[in-house]
Amino acid sequence: MPGEKERGAESKEWLEAMLTFLSNGRGWFARTMVKSQVDKSLAAGLIGECRRNLIQAMLGSPQEKLALFFYEQGHPALWRDLDLRLNQAEQGLMAQVSPALVLDWLVSGMRLRICSGVCPRPGH
Repeated sequence: MPGEKERGAESKEWLEAMLTFLSNGRGWFARTMVKSQVDKSLAAGLIGECRRNLIQAMLGSPQEKLALFFYEQGHPALWRDLDLRLNQAEQGLMAQVSPALVLDWLVSGMRLRICSGVCPRPGH
């Protein structure tokens, strides 16, 4: 079981992967498809960190890359939709849905909502 310091570094790597996927649609599923890579604790931590970054964006004080990405989207309705998606992801974890599935659902839905038809598809 990783210690707090190792878990923090792991969480940071996952947040970077999330940002990459939200930006260009690449790399996320290769991480989550590895068996036993994602547990409930990691998923809950990522959801919490994502929410913290979203709050920074909404307050106009992004301090991390993901917060800056959210801030640059610049639309309160989008931020509200992302917050609702985070709530639903938390509910999925509480309902004992596979943590990897919850995270895949979260990031793919966030990317779809952020892009709203204007993001380039991977490989194009």
